[in-house]
Amino acid sequence: MTHGTPDRVVTPKGQAPGVVCRPFIGGVLFDDEMLVLAHIAAGYTDEEIAEISETTIGHVRWVVRNTISKLGARNRPHAVARAIALDYLQVRSHPSA
Repeated sequence: MTHGTPDRVVTPKGQAPGVVCRPFIGGVLFDDEMLVLAHIAAGYTDEEIAEISETTIGHVRWVVRNTISKLGARNRPHAVARAIALDYLQVRSHPSA
């Protein structure tokens, strides 16, 4: 954890919680961008993310584009890979790991 902000845990579809997204140093990513990134890593579609976060599909797509851009990624999988490589996103094999 950084800045006293708790890690966010997202439950992958059909699995136990296991994806944790930490805040970027310096606050590069906003809370909604971190949460969307964690949901992408967990396998959720834009439509499912919009339903879960009670927002519009347009807003989710805007957040996804911003997140991909901020990470310097080419697409969603690349954004997740970059976030993992930069240790901003951790994928756990077990919830207690």
